[in-house]
Amino acid sequence: MKRLTDFIVNKRIVILAVMLILTAVSIFLIPKVGVNSDMT
Repeated sequence: MKRLTDFIVNKRIVILAVMLILTAVSIFLIPKVGVNSDMT
């Protein structure tokens, strides 16, 4: 567990950058999502 926490703390900038990139990609793909509103 200590190794995992050390990794997260030491690589927090990289982890933050990856999360921001994934968030940006998700925002651009929102229009591509189809919603089926037929509940029957």
